[in-house]
Amino acid sequence: MNADRLVELGVARRVDTDDATAGTLRAALDDLLADPERVRRSEELQAAARAEGGTPRAADLVEQVLAAALEH
Repeated sequence: MNADRLVELGVARRVDTDDATAGTLRAALDDLLADPERVRRSEELQAAARAEGGTPRAADLVEQVLAAALEH
């Protein structure tokens, strides 16, 4: 599901588990890094995530959801 979402966002390429070798992963990464549009989109998403508080904010949200679930 995460891979599909990243593909939808234009920053990833899906590699099925059965096909995931060092060579296929390297080729996929090289393909992504050679595409200026994907690099630009990755930078945009990175900036947006940082503006929203980045990893610390994401961890706080997960902890809030877990705490709420434990209360019920």
